[in-house]
Amino acid sequence: MADDLSHATKNGCKIVFSFHEQAALSAFFNSENGFVSTQTLEAEVWEQRVVTHNSVRRLISDLRKKFSAKDNFKNLRGRGYQLDFEFLDIKHSQAPSIPRKQILFALFCLVICSLCAFLIQEYNRPDSSSNTQALAKQTVFSSDEYIVDYDKFGETYYVTTRGNNTSSIFKTRNRQKTLIQHADYPGAFRGLEISDEGKTVIHVVEDGKCKINVYEKPIENLIDVIPCNRQNAYPSFDWIDENKFWITFNLNKSDSIKPFIYDLKTRRLETQDDVIGLAANSPFYIDGFIKAYRQGLFSLREDHLKQTKLIYLKDRQQKTIFEYAAIPYSIALSEDTLFFTGNHNELFQLRLENNVLEQNLEPSLLLASQAVKIADPLFFDGNLHLTLGNASKEFITSYSQKYEFHLEDGVRDFTYTDDTLSIMGLTHFGYVIEQRKDGDVSKLKYIETDKSFRHLAFFENDLYLAGASGIWKVKDKGLIEVADLDVIDIVSNGNCMMVEASSGIYSFETSLKAFEKIASQGERIFPAKEGCMYVDNVSNTIRNEKREFIANPTMRKRIFEYKGTLHHWYSEGEVTHIVDLSTNVKVASLQSRALLKRVIGYKGDILYATQSGVNSSIIKLGL
Repeated sequence: MADDLSHATKNGCKIVFSFHEQAALSAFFNSENGFVSTQTLEAEVWEQRVVTHNSVRRLISDLRKKFSAKDNFKNLRGRGYQLDFEFLDIKHSQAPSIPRKQILFALFCLVICSLCAFLIQEYNRPDSSSNTQALAKQTVFSSDEYIVDYDKFGETYYVTTRGNNTSSIFKTRNRQKTLIQHADYPGAFRGLEISDEGKTVIHVVEDGKCKINVYEKPIENLIDVIPCNRQNAYPSFDWIDENKFWITFNLNKSDSIKPFIYDLKTRRLETQDDVIGLAANSPFYIDGFIKAYRQGLFSLREDHLKQTKLIYLKDRQQKTIFEYAAIPYSIALSEDTLFFTGNHNELFQLRLENNVLEQNLEPSLLLASQAVKIADPLFFDGNLHLTLGNASKEFITSYSQKYEFHLEDGVRDFTYTDDTLSIMGLTHFGYVIEQRKDGDVSKLKYIETDKSFRHLAFFENDLYLAGASGIWKVKDKGLIEVADLDVIDIVSNGNCMMVEASSGIYSFETSLKAFEKIASQGERIFPAKEGCMYVDNVSNTIRNEKREFIANPTMRKRIFEYKGTLHHWYSEGEVTHIVDLSTNVKVASLQSRALLKRVIGYKGDILYATQSGVNSSIIKLGL
């Protein structure tokens, strides 16, 4: 252990600890027999912040992973945690020995100083000065299916859910569930919003067609149907009055999905350029979730690089409030407070002033990082609501069903290069990268960062992360920036590395240690044994990093190499098909839809990402 408890070294590998982990270790080392109660951990690690037992469990879980010593952190149910450890004198044998009492006394002084330093630092952090009361919580709905959306009318909650092969709408009161509608396919019932008068707008998919149904009462008496296209996968709604509501929409498939107002009386969409204020030729974006506030709108806006920001729109101006590493699903808005989840599975609140565009943005922490996924905050009837555990984790499986790879918080990307399988996953504090060779884990790296990455590559024994934050090389002491590009994808076969960015195709020049642009119009990059490939949009040909002709694609679909041959792959419904590029013959159909836009060849097999099941609930928090 380092003297300041900032890091440790185990088997030659450096383990870095967060502020919270340092405080917890100080508490353990300073305790009698290594026991610390749950209440003491909450008080010493988070001070006056609002936490739940999930926060403590998450903290202990992270420490167990970092030390690879699950059995040393014992959970004494109902009491707290006990750490099994031993103080050892590791000085050279020729040095005079120091009595154990002196060692313990010195370590006692050290941990006290470390704890004081931590508390002083936390006190000076912008969000730690707010004293918040404890949150009382009540579970109002539970399900073994994914909760898509929910709302409340009177004392009754209305919930849409999605299973692996089903969709449902429930109403629940006093935790008694009643099934309203059911479909034998996933994604049939999506977002819904209920007005104060009970009028309900809901997005549905029937017979493969996208529709937005409007009911006079919740899921009763259909009064209007708005056709939509499937590209608008999850429109957002917000009622203005009993006859008008905001809706995120696109009139053409290639248009950005942006806010309109729909009028039930005239049955027309009204553009709102005075609020949005973006030029028609702006890069593609999606306003994934909106809430109206004082003639303006809060929006979770996803840009063309899948980077999401929480912004406020008004009078053709916009102000960024928060930038996300992963895509959130909703925000909550009371009369004067905005609630939103952060990048580390925590919950923030922001007191709002009359002019949001000019106010200082200083969100305060309402709920500390949780062990179980929190999401989908909504506010109605004076209560804040959240979903708990509502996350289907992505994991890697294979066509033969021989292989299966998991990361604790789900997989973000994966690649197979130089006989090494590299897997990137999300954590509450950044990312984790696991590398496997010959079936064993050869490297495990945790990265604490707020940067936004979606892809990784393994090139010349170095790992590279790429996304909206650019391209960064992973080193022992942190991340080193390589290129400031808006990255769509990055690939490598071990001998070359290629990037698809919004500005074109780039190849890594080893002699320059930099990416050089090789094509302005290209897409669908992929690695192969013979090089790094891309599809040239001008000639509609597949070319390598030297711009040499390789083949002609037979479909406008993604490409990968499988058993030494190029193949197209595409998804149709909930199934992904593999087609030989040279013969145009379907050679395989995967058991489920491939996620993360990644399919790779692996030891004569095919790896792809799919989702696990969920155990979700809706909880009501008393503020």
